[in-house]
Amino acid sequence: MILMQTLLSVSLHLEVASQHHLFMIGRGGSNIQQIMAKTGATICFPDVASMMTPGKGTIYVSGTIDSVLAARESIIVSS
Repeated sequence: MILMQTLLSVSLHLEVASQHHLFMIGRGGSNIQQIMAKTGATICFPDVASMMTPGKGTIYVSGTIDSVLAARESIIVSS
């Protein structure tokens, strides 16, 4: 029997200070690519121009419930 949570697609919006985005993404996107490969979630950051503005920036995470929660944990640990 397939669990319902493996079929549902969800999205999560994380507010993270924009000055941390480049560090979280990593050189050439290496950090974020590793998190996406490990969790199976899709992670989208705002464009570079909006990262330079002070304050918080929204990071969008989507996928299954399990993959989104795992990606969220990995993002929080890396920031």
